[in-house]
Amino acid sequence: MQVELSLEQIAEVRPGIEGSVNVWIGPQSYFDARHLIIEDYVGWGPRAKVLGSTHSGFPIDISMVQTDLKIKPVRIGA
Repeated sequence: MQVELSLEQIAEVRPGIEGSVNVWIGPQSYFDARHLIIEDYVGWGPRAKVLGSTHSGFPIDISMVQTDLKIKPVRIGA
């Protein structure tokens, strides 16, 4: 089964997405990108995932999920 979403539909799910036209996103895709750029004519296969951040891990005496996030842009181009 294929699911096609317009950039507008994707932006409703994840505000802040930048991108263009004719973008295909596969089923079971996962976004957690804080700065996602999708360029023209991108096909994204099934079960693809994007995560655009990681935890700093500091200070080491607290839980990893409590540490600061390092956020980097994720650019998906054709």
